[in-house]
Amino acid sequence: MRVGIIGCGTVSEIHISHLRRIDGIEIAGVCDPDRDRAQRVADRFQIRHVYQSASNMLADRRPKVVHILTPPRSHKALSVQAMEAGCHVLVEKPMAVSVEEADAMIAASRSSKVTLGVCHNNLFEPAVMEAAELVASGAIGNVITVETFWRLWRAGSPDRFHTTEWIYELPGGIFHEVAPHSVYLHRQFLNTLQVVSAFSKKTGSDLPSPSDELRVLFEGESGLGSLSVSISAKPYLRFLKIYGTEMTIHVDLNNNTSVNLRRDGIEKFSKALVNVDQIVQLFSKTIGNTVKTLLGRRRVGHEVLIGKFYKSLFEGTKPPVTGEDGREVVGLLERIWSELDRTSPMWRQR
Repeated sequence: MRVGIIGCGTVSEIHISHLRRIDGIEIAGVCDPDRDRAQRVADRFQIRHVYQSASNMLADRRPKVVHILTPPRSHKALSVQAMEAGCHVLVEKPMAVSVEEADAMIAASRSSKVTLGVCHNNLFEPAVMEAAELVASGAIGNVITVETFWRLWRAGSPDRFHTTEWIYELPGGIFHEVAPHSVYLHRQFLNTLQVVSAFSKKTGSDLPSPSDELRVLFEGESGLGSLSVSISAKPYLRFLKIYGTEMTIHVDLNNNTSVNLRRDGIEKFSKALVNVDQIVQLFSKTIGNTVKTLLGRRRVGHEVLIGKFYKSLFEGTKPPVTGEDGREVVGLLERIWSELDRTSPMWRQR
């Protein structure tokens, strides 16, 4: 199956490295308006065909699948172009910047009879999948609350958020870069969501953003959700907590480990057992992850999602994350930005 890559930023290397592990896949070409950037990716992965124009790559290489890995404002146009050329599409998050754009992408998928998939990769981190299995089994009882915290990652390329203009031009500004991850995790465990409130505040970040802290409250079918995005908090944290009537699950997304909190710990002896229980779980899972990493067997969300996406193409089944799933997240993001306009009217004025 011939695959084309459109967009040669950092995430393209993640996609390509996982694609190379799937039997029957040929990376037919890479494309980016920045020729040097595309060439660097091509050289690293020994890909022969390099393009600056998506139209040229689609015409010359005729891929069966295209990965859209460009800034979000270009997702709709490039996805529709690829689907109208007969290609299945896997598009990075958020799939679009408006529900109207998402609807156009879904319509193109249906009319062209091709698959549209969306990269909600953190749903497929092993620790999150483990949590989902526990919830589905009823082990944690009824889900009462879901909480996410996401610190913006800056260590790898600290100047990126000073120099990347398109991030600030998104409807959600700098929050639009990471908020989709938290939103789709809330949907996973609370199902249908309503945005109850949203607030933002400037706390002194050095970035050219009028707000650097975001808090959102959701109401779900069975409970409440709390979303936090921070630009300045230290250390770098990303976590998901699922509170149930029988048990609470704490997923550390940085280390891909989860701890199940099962004891109340009211009495002194019980408190000690709580600590011992958590330490044993964390130690055993950390050792397990380390061994898997050393043996090259540790899987990450992108790898699992991409593998499931191609399995769905080979078998003619639904992709792991559908265009309709992506549209729901885009709609919730739109409602968050609308609520911020009401509660924090200066939140995106630069």
